[in-house]
Amino acid sequence: MKLNRLKKGLVAVLSMCMLAGCSSSTSETTTSSGTYTAGTYTGVSENGRNGSVTVEVTVSESAIETISVTDHQETEGIADPAIEQIPADIVDTQSLAVETVSGATITSNAIIEAVEDAITQAGGDVEALHNVEITSTTEATHTDLTANLVVVGGGAAGISSAVSAAYEGMESIIVLEKTAAIGGNAIRSGGFIENLTPSDDIAMEMNDSYRTTLEDMLEEGPLDEQEEAVWDSLTAKYEEYLASGDTTMFDCVELLAIEYHRLEGSPVELNIPYGDALNEFTDWFTNEIGAIYGDVTAIVGYTWPRWVTVAGYEKGAGYFKYFEDYIENSDLDITIMTNTEATSLITDDSGAVVGVQAQDSDGNTYTISTANGVMLATGGFSANGEMLLEYDTQWGITTADTKSDNNPGVTGDGITMAQAIGASVSDMDNIMMFPLGDITDEAHVSLVGIFNGSSNLMVNTYGQRFVNETASRFEICHAVFEQDDPYYYIITDSINSGVSDYDAEDVQQSIDKGYLYYGETLEELAENMGIDPDVLTATVEAYNESCDTYVDEEFGRTSYMEGSKIEVGPFYATPQQPVAHITIGGLDTDSYGHVLDVDGNVITGLYAAGETVSGYCGLSSFAWGKLVGKQIVSEAE
Repeated sequence: MKLNRLKKGLVAVLSMCMLAGCSSSTSETTTSSGTYTAGTYTGVSENGRNGSVTVEVTVSESAIETISVTDHQETEGIADPAIEQIPADIVDTQSLAVETVSGATITSNAIIEAVEDAITQAGGDVEALHNVEITSTTEATHTDLTANLVVVGGGAAGISSAVSAAYEGMESIIVLEKTAAIGGNAIRSGGFIENLTPSDDIAMEMNDSYRTTLEDMLEEGPLDEQEEAVWDSLTAKYEEYLASGDTTMFDCVELLAIEYHRLEGSPVELNIPYGDALNEFTDWFTNEIGAIYGDVTAIVGYTWPRWVTVAGYEKGAGYFKYFEDYIENSDLDITIMTNTEATSLITDDSGAVVGVQAQDSDGNTYTISTANGVMLATGGFSANGEMLLEYDTQWGITTADTKSDNNPGVTGDGITMAQAIGASVSDMDNIMMFPLGDITDEAHVSLVGIFNGSSNLMVNTYGQRFVNETASRFEICHAVFEQDDPYYYIITDSINSGVSDYDAEDVQQSIDKGYLYYGETLEELAENMGIDPDVLTATVEAYNESCDTYVDEEFGRTSYMEGSKIEVGPFYATPQQPVAHITIGGLDTDSYGHVLDVDGNVITGLYAAGETVSGYCGLSSFAWGKLVGKQIVSEAE
């Protein structure tokens, strides 16, 4: 059974008819219809995820004939199912009471709102269309399926492990994804992954700031026995780098291991295989899968610039597009079932995992038996307010309504399913807040200035710096919470704001709605922000001096990308607040991805990777998924 594809390159929707041998879709009936002035109308909603959404609606005197989304700025991959499904459902049912698409609620609502605009122009009754009853006439079914491997979760770890296993020769792999599209958190993120071995065409030059930072660290020496164990290797590699005459940014596994040990407290001995896994994934993803990365940059929360995104794609969409193309072009035997949620693990008398129970959005249920195990890749629980409230010990979370910037489907399902059969968890209170969260509950979010590496100046609501902008995300978020207001501003200028990457109309909309502040001069910017111009200008002057001297007496920042200074107007301020981002705790596993029980024993047939696992998170899940997929095949042979 092979992959079925949606338009616009979205890997997904498998027909339930193919699986069950029965009527596959839910038919729907309506109880009333509208009256319109026949014609074609253009409707607009300003409340898409990333900007306005425009639709074209054609009506006869008695019915909505066609709807198409003609313009939008929504995220590729996430929004595609809504863009295809919502217009079709409205036409099929002649109702505006259609269900939103799981994982794309904001886009779904924006499309409906744009259709309302067009219907109003056509003289239709929007309220009546919302009251049209939609009734399902198809009964739910149950189907038994078999597979060599079931992967639960279609994010970074899940898709990477499935493709890796198929690449190693395994057939009959089923991926279950409970939302309408694959991608998980990875497709919503900035799309950055570490690349320790960038090619010369994308590598960053080693400037004096980073050279001084590294050499000061080397001169200081190891801070503990963990660092001491890899220090000689680090210094030897740096000496080799200097002797080579290479002018691009120095990097290696040992430097990454020490940096993450200092930023996040993770053990150096675990960070070394992590770096090795990243190198293996980079080689595989570029040389075998064929991906092309963009230029290396720095990102907020990390000191060293080793981060890349897939060239030519927004956020994390490029990873999944490359995997999709590889699946098709290599004719891999992978079936991806979207809108289908795993509900429980199936075990035999010995306690080994032998399958999964699942249910799709139409209520159809599945018992999937597997010959070689189940791989859990459902992510963490950053979108599960109850679990955040239960496990938090450092942020003072007091409500289950805690805001998250990640996939709404990331609710800890894999963790709780595994716990139900005796799996062990650890570090569950290790919750990463992310400092770059929208301060409003509105859909439209301005990205001006927030994804431009370390070229950021952060100020509080008084216009004063309050943190080393290259500190860890934990340090930055704690510093924000220590301010009088629970939000802050990123200050950028016409060069490092990235404003040229956005449509002028969308930028103006951000300004009009208060998502972005603007000023031809710093004084004007400060006035628009409601802060003292003298304070902001003094802050920027001192910050610019530190960019020149690499000396930051107040906060100890030493790393500056080229173009970090704030000096060429117009100037921008982007208000941001910390939001729940990643949960670092999760299932305990061994180094091969086997899930462990509460006594430390391997649960036969159960694997996990990515944010579902304790200690791992972010786009590095691609690397761990690749290794676990390979491991599963080696054990099956």
